[in-house]
Formats: sequence, C-alpha cells, structure tokens
Amino acid sequence: MIRHTMNIVKEMFEDQVIVGAEVGVSSGHNAQNILQVMSNVKMLYLIDPYFGGMVWENYDQTYVDKERKEGAKTRLKPYEERIRWIYKEFDKCTIKDFEPLDFIYIDGDHGYEIVKKDLVLASTLVKKGGVIGGHDAGCLSIERAVNEFCELKKLKRQTGNNGFHMIDGNRKAQGWDWWFING
Repeated sequence: MIRHTMNIVKEMFEDQVIVGAEVGVSSGHNAQNILQVMSNVKMLYLIDPYFGGMVWENYDQTYVDKERKEGAKTRLKPYEERIRWIYKEFDKCTIKDFEPLDFIYIDGDHGYEIVKKDLVLASTLVKKGGVIGGHDAGCLSIERAVNEFCELKKLKRQTGNNGFHMIDGNRKAQGWDWWFING
C-alpha cells in the first residue's frame, strides 16, 4: 500500500518523469511500494546510515540495523537501475549528492532538532512546487518541527491517514502522513 504523501505526489506529477528521495529507508517496504506503484520515478535516492548496532523494536519484533539493511537491499534489488543508496545521515548530505528532487519523503530520526534540520535541508533539495512530506504526523516532535517550519515559510501543511495493514493476523495502524508544497 502506498502512503498518502506518495498518492499526492502521484496525482501531482501523473506521468511526468520525476526524481525523489526517502530519508529513513529501514527495511525498504515504503521504497518498494513507491517504485512498484510509480513507474515514472526514474531515480529514488535512499538515505539511511544504518548505524550497524542500533536495535529497532517494532510490533513486538526486534531488528538490528544490519538485518534491516540486508533486507532492504534484497527487497529493492529488482529496482537497482532506479535507486541510489546514500549511507549517511541526512544532515551530512549536500546538494552534490542528488539531482534536483521533485519530492522527498522523511521518516528518519524523529527528534525535534533533527526534524528541523531535515526540513531546512529538504527545502534546498526539492524543486519549488515539489512535495516535502513524511511519516508519523502526530508524533509531538515531528508536529512541532513541521508546524513551525510551515508557519515560518507560510506554507500550508496537510495530513492524511495511511490506513491499516495486517501483521500476524492483527490490524495495525499505518500512521499519518504530513506534507506541504515547497515554496
């Protein structure tokens, strides 16, 4: 299932050839969905440092970054002509790491200060009129950072529910997305 922000991107750009990025690739499910559903994405930059020993707990399962990285690489192998990996923290990226972006999807570190930095950097990388969005609207640190950024830049912030999915026969919320048009 494609996330709400990506549906907005899909509608906005229809059949135009576009370039995007995902910050916080994790196990690659969202990137896979983007590449499956949006054949007009000619390049998707995948930014995740995969720190190695970091442990993530999700739905009563524990993953180590190395497992997530290997899973993502395997999952995204069929799309290797349309992806470029960037194994570093997003705030260490520069404009030289990317082609001009039509969209960016942020689902990395959720800390307030990090999200603030992510938004500033994303606004320099995404073309005017492109989409900056991400996951976990409702997380207080993300809400605060996105709201402050949009207020400062006089941008209209949007949100949308990503629906639900099943894990081990249990319905789990997919969460809320946030997005705005880069001005």
